[in-house]
Amino acid sequence: MNATLRAYIDLTRLQFSFAWPLLFSSGYLLATVTYGGFSWFDLLRVALIGFFGFEAGLVLNDYIDRVFDRKDVESDKLTKYWRIFGTRPIPAGFVSPRGLLQYFSYLPLLPHA
Repeated sequence: MNATLRAYIDLTRLQFSFAWPLLFSSGYLLATVTYGGFSWFDLLRVALIGFFGFEAGLVLNDYIDRVFDRKDVESDKLTKYWRIFGTRPIPAGFVSPRGLLQYFSYLPLLPHA
């Protein structure tokens, strides 16, 4: 697998991609049970906001922590639960901070398209 693709999978914690829309959608469904107004279109929008919002937050966190992550002396002990490829992509040099910012800037915009 391409190292850059692996880095972006690691950055977004893609293994949890099902969890974010599920959490947001369950909140939406609970609200519609209480207040009414269910719509399949709104459910889709809520799921997309949950997915892209959480993904953007995870990417932003790695960007902000890139200097601290570089100083991590126990990077070999990263759990496969959070980092399936066992790396921190920015300090390892798989993704540039500028490229990451470009990627991050697209994530919050996607659900509103």
